[in-house]
Amino acid sequence: MLLRAAMTALLCALGAHLAQAQEVVRYPYRIAAGPGEPARQGEVEAILRRPVGPANGAALVLLHHGGGWEVGTTAQYGEYFSQRGFVTLEPRMFSNPMRRRPHVEHLGQAMGALRYLAQMPQVRQDAISAVGLSFGALLTVFAATEWAYKAHDLQGLRFKRLASLYPVCWALSVGLSGELIKRPAYRGVPAEFMQSWEGIEMKIFTGTLDDYDDRDPKACPDFVNAIPDERQRRASSVHVYPGATHGWDHGRTYSFHEPVACKGRGCTNTNRSDPAITARGKEDLLEFLSRP
Repeated sequence: MLLRAAMTALLCALGAHLAQAQEVVRYPYRIAAGPGEPARQGEVEAILRRPVGPANGAALVLLHHGGGWEVGTTAQYGEYFSQRGFVTLEPRMFSNPMRRRPHVEHLGQAMGALRYLAQMPQVRQDAISAVGLSFGALLTVFAATEWAYKAHDLQGLRFKRLASLYPVCWALSVGLSGELIKRPAYRGVPAEFMQSWEGIEMKIFTGTLDDYDDRDPKACPDFVNAIPDERQRRASSVHVYPGATHGWDHGRTYSFHEPVACKGRGCTNTNRSDPAITARGKEDLLEFLSRP
């Protein structure tokens, strides 16, 4: 009985400590100007997690997928990395798919997160990275472009590393040609924004069974090889998980019709929960993000 009481007290204390280590914050961000439009300002909520235990001075922006922040998929990464010394920030970009805005605004939220973290005394300005899932994964790729920093007036701040989990690589390849700006979601983004890059170390994590890319394991390597900036090509890599679908870390298996799946032809996409790949993915992310 005494042992059980001690264990209960320990768990309660640990739970209280973890709860105290996170808080809801708000920070401003810049919405880049489109053709003939002025730049605007916005403000967004985010979950800030401070390190549980010794801090390492590094910070991580976690960008959720298209299902919205209410699904809570990024929380597991916030908990995992805060327990390993990172400060983490999860912007609540939109609560559900119906509230998603043009990409240029959500990219502004990602870049604003970089500025917010850089002002924290316990964070080294040269040790802030970003991890994005699906929709957020596209934003992490865009955050490697020169335009992203010029348009958001970052004044020398740069992400250290960028990790992109299951992005839609066929769409990224189309983006290199400037064709993406014809889509309403890309309003305000210049046609040439994916021509010049910062040379930031970037790694894409994808699976062989991702229906968005028509289960083509070469879709992401082909995108990286087509990046026109030689510095960025050298700084970019791809890790392909055999047997992984889109959204392997969602914690549940489900299917739905997706118009942009199968390389834009439209088909049924399946997100299959895979705890083993999820765990391996966190380890691989930690190894990538912890390099000197």
